[in-house]
Amino acid sequence: AIPDGADIALYFWVTIFPLIKAENMETEMKSLIDYFRVAATLENATSTSSLVWNNANTMPTPIGRNASVIKCRTSQLKRSFPDIFVDRAAASQVQQMGAMAAAQDRHNAVAQEQLNFMKNQKAA
Repeated sequence: AIPDGADIALYFWVTIFPLIKAENMETEMKSLIDYFRVAATLENATSTSSLVWNNANTMPTPIGRNASVIKCRTSQLKRSFPDIFVDRAAASQVQQMGAMAAAQDRHNAVAQEQLNFMKNQKAA
């Protein structure tokens, strides 16, 4: 974990970036590396704050959950992807019943083979 009060951009370049290089993952991590290049860049030559620094006054406000939006999205997803939204308890029960039926079919096949074997033995 990153220590409390650490300079995140400095921590990235000193600790995380060498790991990325050691794993030869610069291409896969290019967007992260580019972000921290900008994070390490000052707003201007006399500034002490980064281009990506947000203080408490300029921090974006997170949007809260809206129950009606969630309900609407859920119904749209159910309509678009019906296979994903199944009753898991019912699906599990159907799966168990299918497994029991398959086991019964195997048992019946073995019993039929035994019956046929006995018939053949009696006829011989």
